Amino acid sequence: MTVKSLLAFDYGTKNIGVATGQTLTRSANAQAQLKAKDGIPDWSQIEKLLKDWQPDLVLVGLPLNMDGSESELSARARKF
Repeated sequence: MTVKSLLAFDYGTKNIGVATGQTLTRSANAQAQLKAKDGIPDWSQIEKLLKDWQPDLVLVGLPLNMDGSESELSARARKF
């Protein structure tokens, strides 16, 4: 079994949540949130996270409505 590291983002228009994890224990740990202005982060912070953690996989959460349908933020999260 190959262990993979992950960097995950929880997209929002004011804050973007960040978590790191790995597949061996299937665990994740929250990292500091990133501030965003109308959904736009400081891309240099994203670049630094990628350089520091060097993840095998990058995930972006897809915000859905309670009924499972896509929300207004879904398209923006996909673009992110």
